Formats: sequence, C-alpha cells, structure tokens
Amino acid sequence: MPPDWDPQKQYDELPASQRAILENNFIGLSDGEKYYGLEKGWLYCELCRKKTSISFDIMSTHLQSEKHQRYLRWMEMQPDEARMKAIEDMQLTN
Repeated sequence: MPPDWDPQKQYDELPASQRAILENNFIGLSDGEKYYGLEKGWLYCELCRKKTSISFDIMSTHLQSEKHQRYLRWMEMQPDEARMKAIEDMQLTN
C-alpha cells in the first residue's frame, strides 16, 4: 500500500448515495482497529464478514448475494432491542 494512500479519503470520495447504501447494509471501512485482524483500507460486511477493496461496484455484487440478503432480512425482522444487541455483538466479534 502506498505510504501516502488515505483509505478514508478514498471512501469519502464515493458519492453520498453509494456511501448511504453501504452504511445501510452494515458495510464499514476498516481502519486497522475497528475490525480485529483486518488491516486498514477494506470495505467490510459486518453481517457476512466479507471484505473487498474500496469499490462500490465490487461490494454491491456482494450486497445482492443470497447470503447477504438472508442476513439482512433476519436483521430487519428483529425487534429494535434484539437488533441493537446483534449489532453490538457483531462489533465486539468483528
């Protein structure tokens, strides 16, 4: 990775509509600390534990996958309290 590469800047340069889609689908940007064992600069699906480079096109393919859609439907069916607990647990284990 080039020493002057700033993954956060690259992520921020994605159109706001694409960032919103990623964030609403439990996709985060790794910073080297947020997701245990994952170096900075990856888009990471907290539901499926899938990582890709900072590319909306690549991650959007994952978002359409059966596995991601199944996990997303499960999350959406949970009551707010259970959903918040699941999100908290994902953040602790990811």
